[in-house]
Amino acid sequence: MEPNQKPRIEVFNPCDDADDQKTTTAILFDNDFNFLAFGNQALQRYAEMLDDDESALLFQTYKMHLLHMHPNAISADGREMPLMAVIAQSLKFIAEKAMEKLTEQVGKVVKAKIRWVLTVPALWSEEHKQFMRKAAVEAGIIDHLNSGNLLLCLEPEGASIQCREDSEESLKNQMDKGTVVMVLDCGGGTVDITVHRLLCTPTEIFLCEELLPSSGGCEWGSKYVDFHFEEFLGKFFGEELYEIYKKNATARLDILKHFEMLKRKFCPGDPSGQRCRLQLSYLGEELNSKKLEELVKNFNENNPKELAVKKRSASSIDLPPELMKSFFQPLFENIKNKVQELMEAANAKGSPIGFIFMV
Repeated sequence: MEPNQKPRIEVFNPCDDADDQKTTTAILFDNDFNFLAFGNQALQRYAEMLDDDESALLFQTYKMHLLHMHPNAISADGREMPLMAVIAQSLKFIAEKAMEKLTEQVGKVVKAKIRWVLTVPALWSEEHKQFMRKAAVEAGIIDHLNSGNLLLCLEPEGASIQCREDSEESLKNQMDKGTVVMVLDCGGGTVDITVHRLLCTPTEIFLCEELLPSSGGCEWGSKYVDFHFEEFLGKFFGEELYEIYKKNATARLDILKHFEMLKRKFCPGDPSGQRCRLQLSYLGEELNSKKLEELVKNFNENNPKELAVKKRSASSIDLPPELMKSFFQPLFENIKNKVQELMEAANAKGSPIGFIFMV
């Protein structure tokens, strides 16, 4: 780093996916528990294997098993594998990619001189954190449990530091000593919330203290938007077609990818961000134009007018804003109620919250 140059964080996708979005939490093993792929590549390869009548063990949202301290992770087809092995292999894959990136940028890297920072949810106990240290040993990242080369950082605390560092000067200067900051770290499975009082001025090294205990919800993350979307598909398709959809791994993956794009673009307050056209052509011959017309008619006859979908082509439908919002609403209600509760608790301590960051 050049003299007087501000440190920076470089973000890269370890799976080399086509977009710059967050890597999907998914890992694939063969039937002998050998690692095959990670991220979107794991999803794609698993779908292709199922279509070829092959089997493998795909694990998703397995961090939730750790939250509940389950000894095993459960694969998409219901089989089990030790959770330690699943998480250790995930860490190993990401660490190896990080080492490749470092070597590419700076040449020879002395592994013993690397300080690894592993972020963990604020909801996790000391038992969860110890599990992650053991997984880091299994992954070959560190040599022993108490190694100083591994630092565990609470995800929202790391986010809190970065929010201040990345803020415009005018905003940063308002976050003076004594200011109370709430950070909502919204992930795929959980939403972690921390409330801190700053113990530093805008020009000093970041220092804070916990005003309220870390909290949040374990089923408030974005993956549960997908869950509510698939509940809608179950009602829309009907029992028979929905079973076909679930068994057609490639079609299901493609429809969920398409919904992911709609989910990111959806903006109910902006007319240009309200159009959500869902492509269902991935189901092929199982869903022709006439069948889709019947499904649309049946769904609209049995649901409120504001949730009515429109057939737009032989294989696509428009999802109205109210229907899109319904996929998010249960999660929003949980988050909103928790934020309100914490704001009242902060007020009761005589330390009202000055800033709220959602990351």
